[in-house]
Amino acid sequence: MSRITSTGALYALLALAVAAMPGCEGETEPGDPDAAVGGEGEGEGEGEGEGEGEGEGEGEGEGEGEGEGEGEGEGEGEMCMPGTLYADPDADGFGADDAQTTQGCAADNPGFAASSGDCGPTDPWRNPAAQEICGDYVDDDCDGADSPCPETAPAGLDIPEWDCTGDPPANVYAWARFDNGGGYFENGACFVFFEALPAEFYVQRVNVVRTGDPAACATRNGCTCPSLNDWPSYDRRLYAFTRAEADPCAEITIIDHGGEDQPVSNDCRKYLYQLHFYDIDQSFFAAGMEALQRRLSLFPIVEIACAEDAPHANLPFQSLLTARIETNPGFTPKE
Repeated sequence: MSRITSTGALYALLALAVAAMPGCEGETEPGDPDAAVGGEGEGEGEGEGEGEGEGEGEGEGEGEGEGEGEGEGEGEGEMCMPGTLYADPDADGFGADDAQTTQGCAADNPGFAASSGDCGPTDPWRNPAAQEICGDYVDDDCDGADSPCPETAPAGLDIPEWDCTGDPPANVYAWARFDNGGGYFENGACFVFFEALPAEFYVQRVNVVRTGDPAACATRNGCTCPSLNDWPSYDRRLYAFTRAEADPCAEITIIDHGGEDQPVSNDCRKYLYQLHFYDIDQSFFAAGMEALQRRLSLFPIVEIACAEDAPHANLPFQSLLTARIETNPGFTPKE
């Protein structure tokens, strides 16, 4: 047996010994063929081994050996350094500063995270790495403040002309269609999520037209949202949310003064920016594909709801319509 082959066997034994150490896991799983030493495949590292059988070779650098070859290489697994872990009930990779703690490696402790600073420990969107949802009076990225919304109609937006029927345009990423308006809106209303500029995504309201809108509604703040005891309605409190599949899902309650903080997002409902204003047809939604996909995966349903007006019991929270978000397999990112 050559010196190189003997060295390869020694490294193989060392690799197996490290993989068997308790308490820390690398990126490879038991049985992963990419983690095996020898056999078919490629190996990288200093002085790679020589293969016996088909294609023998020896030397430094990268090489391949097939058949009953022995070789050595460096795996991609990394050993963790045990430390303080924080309880992470929403599994977003962060625990609250005052959360329950334990010691060890995060990979070996499900439900715990190595980082703290989570300002929403039961909300998977709120954490120091989250993208802020503007204008909902909720601190999503844990920096201590909400952020104002960017301009919703800057010049040069590529706004699709599409009503959620037939094939969507290439810049449409997803949509949610309300086939049945439930008597609140005309049938076929929809929300369209699209890339308006490179890596800038917007949401558009299409054909969301109220039904039964007599002249009296103009003096009663609208007629879409129901109220109790024949009190005036409150369409100004009509909101569109992305909705998580959570049961029960806490209702949204606001106060009755537009100039004061009125949180309109919670752990399982996220405000669709400024689309509660009827004169805004499209609004900024996410900066970048990663934030877009994460938000739509966490909150896969669009909901139109009337938020509860806390001072007036006759204006309760009511969910009017819900529709599941569908994605466009033909979406083409802008360059």
